Amino acid sequence: MRKHARFGIALSAALAVLLSATEASAQWVTVAPPDGGFSAVLPGRAEFKHLPAKPKVDTRVWLVHDAKLFSLIGVTDYDAHINSERELELDVKNFLTSDGGTLKSQKRLTFSRAPDGPLPAVEFTFTDAAGPGESLVVVSGDRAYQVVVRAENGYDGRADMARVINSFRITQPSRHWQGN
Repeated sequence: MRKHARFGIALSAALAVLLSATEASAQWVTVAPPDGGFSAVLPGRAEFKHLPAKPKVDTRVWLVHDAKLFSLIGVTDYDAHINSERELELDVKNFLTSDGGTLKSQKRLTFSRAPDGPLPAVEFTFTDAAGPGESLVVVSGDRAYQVVVRAENGYDGRADMARVINSFRITQPSRHWQGN
């Protein structure tokens, strides 16, 4: 009888661990909005925000924020031709300025997870008052994508941050302004 009780306890413990792991992984959601032109895995259901319109600029944001991680994917469409290199430079600078963050590292790269890649991109790491983070900016025609993931202070979110960044894909060919 004691052997069966131990087996039952062990089985219950294993089931509890399995259910916890399933619940944790079930929180991750693939976000792939048809008008966003991307797909990515985020640590929860994303909230959508359409930022106030500016002349010749349309920005949409998908974000998830919990006690451990902040994740954001922004898509900005320009109604004008943009210089890819300048856009990458300004996106890093503007993000750090608006976030109050400090740049830790930056790497220029080409992004190949796109139907018409490779595309110009930059990855950078930063810290701000809330914790350490990573970002990826990709320019596709006259559209800029930015993925931002930040771990809250006290949480080692390196694996989660890498999961979000590495899951990001562009699903539509480059968008090019047609002019008026």
